[in-house]
Amino acid sequence: MRAIVVCSARGGVGKTTVAVQLARALESLGERTVLVDLDPTGPGTAALAPLPGEGPSLATALTGQWRGRAADLVRPSASGPAVIPAVGLGDVAAVLAAGAETRLRSLVVSLLGEGATVVVDCPGGPVGRVGPFTAVALAAIAPLATSGGGVLAVMTPSGPEVPGTARLLARVPPGAVLGLVVNGVTDSLIAASLHDLGRRLGVPVLAHVPAVAHVDEVAGIGQAVDQLARLLVSEPGATAAWSELWAAIDGAAGRDEDLVRRIQVELDRLAREPWADPDPELGLGIELLGDSPTRERLVRRWEEVAARREAGPGPQAPAGSPPPPEPAPGTGPAAEAGAEPGTGTGDAGGAGDTAGRRPSVQDRLTRLAPWAAASDDDGRREP
Repeated sequence: MRAIVVCSARGGVGKTTVAVQLARALESLGERTVLVDLDPTGPGTAALAPLPGEGPSLATALTGQWRGRAADLVRPSASGPAVIPAVGLGDVAAVLAAGAETRLRSLVVSLLGEGATVVVDCPGGPVGRVGPFTAVALAAIAPLATSGGGVLAVMTPSGPEVPGTARLLARVPPGAVLGLVVNGVTDSLIAASLHDLGRRLGVPVLAHVPAVAHVDEVAGIGQAVDQLARLLVSEPGATAAWSELWAAIDGAAGRDEDLVRRIQVELDRLAREPWADPDPELGLGIELLGDSPTRERLVRRWEEVAARREAGPGPQAPAGSPPPPEPAPGTGPAAEAGAEPGTGTGDAGGAGDTAGRRPSVQDRLTRLAPWAAASDDDGRREP
């Protein structure tokens, strides 16, 4: 039996979807599974639609007002795994008073001792920080990371989520981290999330869950999480994924060259087609390059392209019209940024040093990337 904590650096990334689907998948593989809904809003409870019941609540167990058997908190579900509903968790300060961590660990240990696999669904956020319920869950259950259990972090392939997820994983002992689940993956040509995100954060990506645009595509989510469940219950478990991560780190130079090439191709396309939507993983790809002159140069190039887009692309060319003319050799955004198109070379100076003040990379990405929100002085995105 195993205890798995599912958490995320912010809400809205599909964390509860992954937690509920994982509980169902583990149940279908023969493991009696209980979802502990630690989110005060109760999304996991609503998803599993537990049968009505009376008796003690999770809140009374965490505050010590009730000290009975853990099994008495469990409610049957109409769709497979049982659930301990998120009842009475609204008063966060009262619920998380002294002793909540110990009581949660005792609750989970009791369920494990009764032969259950436990999936804990933590609340998302607050943005960029580890919330109090998540902090308690990580501290309580990370020491129980044995027999395939541990912490799963869920995120979407977005650049601003990288530092928040890194901050979240920093709260977990290395041996207790299972890996990442990347949710909302699209048909990106840059495809940064498919091979570089785990290396950037230092943990393997165990599942890529596709983005869902239509109801008939929901099956793709189930298939991805089913594969994750089979991986977790297999003999090697996540060990093989960690081995692949070390291999990816060893081959980092070649992978970065490929990523840079893909980003440059996309920026060239956006310069030619100012009405086009950016690749959804453009920002993530730039974020994954870390602090390097190459990244600085690509950010400056994206600044130039974005400034032209903000100025107004004009009417979109009708179907069948010839493409806009290519810039003459030695001109255009690439030359102005000091970069040779299609290469990873170029100086780190140039555009961006205006009025004696050079904005930080975070300032640029936050201001110009279409998926970014405002940030405070610590680089945290505001909700």
